[in-house]
Amino acid sequence: MEGHDRSLATTVAPVELQALQAPLDELRAILTADGGDIELDRFDDEALTVRLRLILESAECKECVMPAPILEDIALAAFQRAGAPVDRVIIVDPRENEA
Repeated sequence: MEGHDRSLATTVAPVELQALQAPLDELRAILTADGGDIELDRFDDEALTVRLRLILESAECKECVMPAPILEDIALAAFQRAGAPVDRVIIVDPRENEA
């Protein structure tokens, strides 16, 4: 999926997408340092909730990537600084499903 814009993984109104893009890019910059990435899974404009999926396939050290609760706080702050209509961030972390 190289070169694919992961932030467009779901259908989001253009105005909402514009408000979400800069915070996603900010979060992506933090994650790529450890080989991770993030993609927009869903934006619920009624609940003002963003659901993101943490991508760790190319991370050499999956445990080096910050835990989801910390990333959720960072992401929420980034969305709010950008003026995005977001009150809650949920990050789906594949490490939570590993045995």
